[in-house]
Amino acid sequence: MSTPIRIKDNVYSRLEINAKGYESVSDTIHRAVHALEVLEAFDMMHRQVASSIEVLDNEGIEKEKTLLVHYDDNAKNQAIEMINNIDFGHDVTLESGVNYIKLNVLRSDR
Repeated sequence: MSTPIRIKDNVYSRLEINAKGYESVSDTIHRAVHALEVLEAFDMMHRQVASSIEVLDNEGIEKEKTLLVHYDDNAKNQAIEMINNIDFGHDVTLESGVNYIKLNVLRSDR
């Protein structure tokens, strides 16, 4: 099922410019929304990891955090993969579930 939408001409032009090959406008919007969700999930997790590291380093408190999210599972998993590729100097574990991401930051045994 599709729903007609109205978008400004300049936005439509940007969608056309960013389309890949013969991609439809709908597919371009889907790809853009997915990229936005990945970046927002990454940003949220990165800020929470940094906050947990600061608390751990300054106060010695280890605390599991649960972040409530509405993102698509693929977006959450891509963001988790991006976080896992960062060396924070601490052990960071992330777990994705339905509408949540659990994160835990521990001192590294390195």
